[in-house]
Amino acid sequence: MAYAPSPEPLVHAWEAAFPKSPNAERRKMFGYPAGFVNGNMFGGLWQSSVVVRLPEDDRDECVADGALPFEPNGRSMKEYVVLPDAIARDRGRLRRWLELAFAYASELPPKVLRVSVKTPSEIMGAVSRTSPPSAARGPRKTVPRKTVPPKSVPPKSVPPKSVPPKSSGGTRNTSAAKPAAKRKA
Repeated sequence: MAYAPSPEPLVHAWEAAFPKSPNAERRKMFGYPAGFVNGNMFGGLWQSSVVVRLPEDDRDECVADGALPFEPNGRSMKEYVVLPDAIARDRGRLRRWLELAFAYASELPPKVLRVSVKTPSEIMGAVSRTSPPSAARGPRKTVPRKTVPPKSVPPKSVPPKSVPPKSSGGTRNTSAAKPAAKRKA
């Protein structure tokens, strides 16, 4: 799903208010500019809004100033609020809320970067005897197969069954082998 890009004035206001700490890291989140510290997001842009992560007391104060809960695609993100436009346009107030969000996220435990290392056999697609069951490996990638229409082959013509002649060898039918004169009536 494609989202509308953030307006240029909002992006410039975000950049100007971004914390000056060397621990503040600029990244993209949802395709928008965002700020991280120790792997934790403290704020960012979402379409034409500024989003910040705050502790409960600061969140309550911000909501009293007109902030709303952050619910991208209808799902609430706990601890995040959308700043009202009046705060987003005022660089001094925006800087204050970003600094509070940065300070809060700095106190959170650092997120550990997860790196997935694949063995050569995993890269090549081989499955070893010690590999986990398929459910633990995750869903299989399905590749659509080419469908080939069946060839139209004319039916084989089968000759009619011929009745083999009776043979005299093997089993003996005495009634047919006797001459008619010797038969008893």
